[in-house]
Amino acid sequence: MKHENTSRMTKIVLIVVLLTLVICEAGCTTETTFSGSKTGSDVQFLVDFDVLNIMVDSKMPLSEGDIIEMSAEIKKGNAEICVKNENGKVAYEADDIGRIK
Repeated sequence: MKHENTSRMTKIVLIVVLLTLVICEAGCTTETTFSGSKTGSDVQFLVDFDVLNIMVDSKMPLSEGDIIEMSAEIKKGNAEICVKNENGKVAYEADDIGRIK
């Protein structure tokens, strides 16, 4: 009996989550490419957004041996991250950050 209730609750939660995703997806338009804020300086680059369908970037002066700390919280969709030097050489790259698999 307890297993049946857990299974039923899991199905209900899954249906609610799927309906929420469908509603959220229906509310998105292709016209809005960025809704949020970004701040950059010589020491940090912060982006807080609700919609991000464009590339946002920032330039920072770095020296050999400098460490870049990065964190990302993706609630829906995915993101790509690329760190390049001034000559375009890729120092770090990650695709599908936040993609649910």
